[in-house]
Amino acid sequence: MVASLGMYDHPAQQSANDRIWSAIVRILRKRGVDGVPDVLDRARHVHDLWRDPNLLFGQACGYPLIADDSLALQVIALPIYDMPGFTSSDATHASVLVARANDGRRSLVDYRDTRAAINDPQSNTGMNLFRATLAPIAETSAFFARVVQTGSHRGSVAAIVAGNADIAAIDTVTYATLVRHEPDLTAPSRSSPVARPLRRCRS
Repeated sequence: MVASLGMYDHPAQQSANDRIWSAIVRILRKRGVDGVPDVLDRARHVHDLWRDPNLLFGQACGYPLIADDSLALQVIALPIYDMPGFTSSDATHASVLVARANDGRRSLVDYRDTRAAINDPQSNTGMNLFRATLAPIAETSAFFARVVQTGSHRGSVAAIVAGNADIAAIDTVTYATLVRHEPDLTAPSRSSPVARPLRRCRS
């Protein structure tokens, strides 16, 4: 069997995730679950692990669970994360919009015909909440001049800092992690928590 906590597994978080998994292992084995792995699988992308028939325990974004019929996964828990400025009493899912601090734009409408970054087309926080936030002001099917797919929330922030994109929606847990552990990456950007939380869609 395999297990993963790969949705939020920044290198600085891995020792904490290992401790969490060790506690889960003890509980599962005490309850008689067979084949519980000692360690988390960090060798593969979470998308590959979601499709592994030997997956015992993992993390998945809520949007693929409802949008991808090929996933045979069962929701067993909704974790609650505590982050400075984004605390929540339940398992809500939220993003922050991130842009360069010196780009001069102050409202979302100002980003029409600019370049957006998304981590993945099936991401709830990186694409779906972003799309829902834009819907009331979009007017046309193409709000942005270009959409760059970066492969990760960190990659989207890096694209903005490098000048390869102008705005992105970043998962609040990931963004809080980057602010804490990679301040040099997030210092040139500013964030605004404008995307509405979607309940019960926690990664």
